[in-house]
Amino acid sequence: MTTNENPHPTKAEAKIFERYSWLPLVIALIIGAFWVVSKLRTHKLQAVIFAVGVVLLLGVEFLRWRRSRSQTGEKLDSTTFVDGASSFCIALIYGIGSALIVIPLLYAFAQWVHSHAIFQINERLKDIFGGASTVVIAILLFIVVDFSYYWAHRLGHRMELFWANHSVHHSSEHYNPTTAVRISFLDEAWDLVLVSLWALLGFSPIALFGIYGFVMLYQLPLHVSWRGRFPRPIEYVFNTPEHHQAHHARQKLYIDKNFSGVFILWDRIFGTYAEVEKVNPLYGLTIPVGTFRILPIMFHENVSMIKKMVRAKSVGTAVQYPFRPPYWEPAEK
Repeated sequence: MTTNENPHPTKAEAKIFERYSWLPLVIALIIGAFWVVSKLRTHKLQAVIFAVGVVLLLGVEFLRWRRSRSQTGEKLDSTTFVDGASSFCIALIYGIGSALIVIPLLYAFAQWVHSHAIFQINERLKDIFGGASTVVIAILLFIVVDFSYYWAHRLGHRMELFWANHSVHHSSEHYNPTTAVRISFLDEAWDLVLVSLWALLGFSPIALFGIYGFVMLYQLPLHVSWRGRFPRPIEYVFNTPEHHQAHHARQKLYIDKNFSGVFILWDRIFGTYAEVEKVNPLYGLTIPVGTFRILPIMFHENVSMIKKMVRAKSVGTAVQYPFRPPYWEPAEK
């Protein structure tokens, strides 16, 4: 059984991981294939595919727990189910807010940016690579969108204005596939603002949004509690469940680490990479939200920020709060 002294799996846990570690990846690839197909059809089908993926991964998690229970003594926390129900409710609100507000507005913004493009990269690449340009464009899109996600995510942890909404995703003290869907639609808006800026170089808005969807989808199977090592090249290049577990941990040595979506290389390059060390990850916020109620989970940090701004002794201090790191306070209150 993993402990605070040794967070890595025992031989029994490692054996289980090795036997079933391919399942989340296969499920993610199947979901991804259907998701790409669904882009040509309806948004409703995408939602169904994503929901099915969460259910399948929960099944994998339950299988892992059942298999390891007799060997490790691991117990299922009774609050897991209540917390999961809260996450699903937040996911429903996210879906509605995203479909009705965020996607229409940000897609219109991306189209406006595209109409003012200063460079037509698609045409240039067609001139250079001919028929192979489609593959080159797809690779470039994947790189630039994942790069943008890294910086949007990093700023989402370093600036209170964005953390107020991103903290929703980190508010659960459990780590399972329901945590993956615990997202504020306002958090997604910030991601898409940065992604949309690539339209200035001539990238298609629909392609940018489609790749962003895949980057988000990739992270679904990262939210599993299994801990084990993949082959070294995969561990070095790609984000894995263990990498993302460190990101969700609330201990000081893990805070503001592993922001990457797909390529963990961004963290290695920009100095924000961390492995699971001797301290077993504990999940949730450093200042717990302390409730399973939906509205407090979604807006408690926004309310806290606004209260601090109202109570500030000067306008100068008040306007600093949204742009300072989370939980910042002036030296002289």
